[in-house]
Amino acid sequence: MRPKSIEADPDKPQQHLLQEAVDIILGGGMIAFPTDTTYGLGVNPFDDKAVKRVFELKQRDSSKPLIILINDKQQLSQLVTDINPIVYKLIDRYWPGPLTLIFKTSAEIASFKIGESSKIGIRLPNSHIAQELIELAKIPITASSANPSGQPSSLSAEQVSDYFGKEVDLIVDGGPANDSRESTVLDVSTAPPRLIRAGAVSADEIMAITEVG
Repeated sequence: MRPKSIEADPDKPQQHLLQEAVDIILGGGMIAFPTDTTYGLGVNPFDDKAVKRVFELKQRDSSKPLIILINDKQQLSQLVTDINPIVYKLIDRYWPGPLTLIFKTSAEIASFKIGESSKIGIRLPNSHIAQELIELAKIPITASSANPSGQPSSLSAEQVSDYFGKEVDLIVDGGPANDSRESTVLDVSTAPPRLIRAGAVSADEIMAITEVG
């Protein structure tokens, strides 16, 4: 069976429609929504049961860091620790945009079970829908790709529904994905930074910045 879905304007998302999705997140539920690349699974990252549900639904290795979206660069310092000065060059160049940076978690969120990893992935997305969801929720939200691990990423609400059916509480349909590629993932908790996944942002450009330092 197909889950409930709502249609949101990707350029000017309607707050009254997105509020339903936010209420689900804050109530411990799970939504799917379009990011600046593919569709993602959104839950409250500070809700252990909701986070566990993401890992189980995706059949994702719990040792892999969870990806969280923020809508303000200032939120970064509340979530992570040991920010290398090089990181700020990457943020200034690529945020908002499809670059996910892996950090060590801060003491503030260390008590929450963000998978079994002591690291966390952070991105500030170039997506009006994603940013508005975060703004309304007043917390960051997860954005692990809306597909079973090892399967192609979801590029539409229909594909999310085909993968998961009513296992997802609500799908925010923002039309086709902006980019068929997932975000580029860079681990900046190590020196030098380590490329985890090639994606929408050029790895060559990123490495040029980190090597110049």
